[in-house]
Amino acid sequence: MLRKALKVSDRTQERDWNLLIHQLPPKPTNLRVRIWRKLQRLGAVAIKNSVYVLPANEKTQESFQWLKQEIESAGGEAAVFQAGSVEGATDKELVASFRKARDEEFAGVSAEFDGLTGAIAEQSRGKHLSAGRLAAHEAEIDKLHAELERIAANDFFNAKGRAGAFSSYERCQKAIRAAQGPGRKTELKSAKHGTLEVAKHQGRRWVTRSNLHIDRLASAWLIKQFIDKHPRFYFIAEGETVEGAIPFDMFGAEFTHHGEDCTFETMLKRFDLVEIKGLREIAEIVHDIDLKDDKFHRLEAAGLNAIIDGLRKVLRDDRKLLQQTSTLFDGLFALLSNFINIGGPVAQITMMYNHMVERRHWLSDDRFVKIMAFCHMLPGPEALQLAIYVGYLKRKLLGGVLAGLTFILPGAVVMIILSWLYITYGSLPQVNNVLYVLKPSVLGIIAAGIIKLGRATIRNYFLAGLLAGAFLGMRVAGINFLVILLIAGLLNLLHAEGWPSIRRTRATLPTLVGAFVLLLPFVNSRWFQMAWLFFKTGLFSFGGAYASIVFLERGAVEQHHWLSNSQLLDGVALSVATPGPFMLFTTFTGFLAGGLRGAIIATFFVFLPSFVFVLGGARYIEKVRNNRLIQAFLAGASAAVVGVIIVVSLELIPAALVDPPTISVALIAFLVIIVMKVDVAKVALGAMAGGILYAVARGM
Repeated sequence: MLRKALKVSDRTQERDWNLLIHQLPPKPTNLRVRIWRKLQRLGAVAIKNSVYVLPANEKTQESFQWLKQEIESAGGEAAVFQAGSVEGATDKELVASFRKARDEEFAGVSAEFDGLTGAIAEQSRGKHLSAGRLAAHEAEIDKLHAELERIAANDFFNAKGRAGAFSSYERCQKAIRAAQGPGRKTELKSAKHGTLEVAKHQGRRWVTRSNLHIDRLASAWLIKQFIDKHPRFYFIAEGETVEGAIPFDMFGAEFTHHGEDCTFETMLKRFDLVEIKGLREIAEIVHDIDLKDDKFHRLEAAGLNAIIDGLRKVLRDDRKLLQQTSTLFDGLFALLSNFINIGGPVAQITMMYNHMVERRHWLSDDRFVKIMAFCHMLPGPEALQLAIYVGYLKRKLLGGVLAGLTFILPGAVVMIILSWLYITYGSLPQVNNVLYVLKPSVLGIIAAGIIKLGRATIRNYFLAGLLAGAFLGMRVAGINFLVILLIAGLLNLLHAEGWPSIRRTRATLPTLVGAFVLLLPFVNSRWFQMAWLFFKTGLFSFGGAYASIVFLERGAVEQHHWLSNSQLLDGVALSVATPGPFMLFTTFTGFLAGGLRGAIIATFFVFLPSFVFVLGGARYIEKVRNNRLIQAFLAGASAAVVGVIIVVSLELIPAALVDPPTISVALIAFLVIIVMKVDVAKVALGAMAGGILYAVARGM
């Protein structure tokens, strides 16, 4: 009957609307004012008597439904429905009405802010305000700011007055800061405006709507892990309440959507958790899934959304769903936090620069760059060597060892667990489906790494010739790649310095390198063979982790047959998705070759040279960096490394590119890194999400 009071069209248009039509009873007398105020707080616009409209979305639909229930419980009538258009008002006119209403509200709160700013300036002229007056003004600012946030949350169509209102708020903030005494300013530096204390939110009841989805699931996880160590959760249906409970992601709650923030983002800000790395990234992922605006372009969003949708179909009980998804968020936080870093040396070195130079001021910019230059010329993982070096500077030998171990061990433990899971469950269709997407992505990442390594290494035509010669020597002539590296280093040394110069210098480096190459293991012990393979992998990996793939493919696959090319690529894929050094696929190889003992041997010996090089050479950093002979030899060997990596990558192709879709995946991963300049970490996470999504889709 109420729906007939307004003619609407349900045909699909550019914009849909939620409408509330109601008739209120004469009593209680305050009902009309109460409903009107709630409609104002929702940001609804009246288009006829007792007919209000909001833009159509799940939240506005829910808000109108609550009002409908309140009206009906008071003896009135109400109807809520969605329409494609409204008779008597075009979409353009409705949008204009919303903007006009918000502009009036923004103007009102802006005027109050400006008035308060003037009062503060007048009262503080030539002096600082008393503590009591400051507290009163700050409370008023808090009140006005909350009202501004409410208006902004209802600003559906970007009213012009929004920017001016927030400018008024900023001016008021500056005025109150200027009026504070020195002691008060110092005190406020350590506490952000408007934050809440976690200590006051322990052992509380927390209530939200049932039928949990991403924002409520993530917020509940955040509460339990970072806010309330002993929370009691209640999931209620529409119209239900829980006495004394703190609501979240519910209409009218303190912890809900504000402005452009989802509930998870709101809680991060209110409890001052924004600076915790890992939580920021999760907030971006949750935002992209919940608000569907692709604001942060998080590649993980699609995969996480698919997993949670699948769990929601299987688990109808909200508590069981929260329990399962909490494990997901635990893993995601570990993956994205400071403790665990994905994306290889670039991401890890960036993190260490932020911590060591910008935050802790342990090193100057210049010294950090010099240390990086020293580590860059060494074989092995640069980020690990940087960690060892800084540890050595802070606490000498013990500090260097501890810094290196804490850098390696978390990722090594994770890789050992993944290796065990791989052996135990690797033949399952679900695992193979994930690897079906992940392996070609890794091949694309390796190809992009070759391009980047080549750009950094090939600085002249002679080095380019060494690259080509290394490729042909290994691919066509079958020369041992260690011999190729030694010859390339010596040739570039001869080219750069000339024979007379070399004769006058002790051939320390070439002699040492040649000695290591000639120390071939003639012992039949499997453990000795493993130790030697991984030691020389760490010792001669010029070019970092990509070069170490060459050693494992030639030694572990071709010579000893401990694993296949396909399994090696699986290990590289797991390493991309594992914390710590990229070279942890050596741990995977060791586990497949000799179980837990093999993994330990592999991890110890592959990283041992980095400890020896850094701790033994730290005091000689300038001499080594400025030694032209060493630099010339390393430049030649590095150029040859690119050639041999290309050879091994070609041999890995059949294991990864099995059909046109996998070729497309590899090509996309390559182009995204090289052309779009997307970080390897994001590509790796996107590949993992894509693999999981593909496995879920195949399992349906």
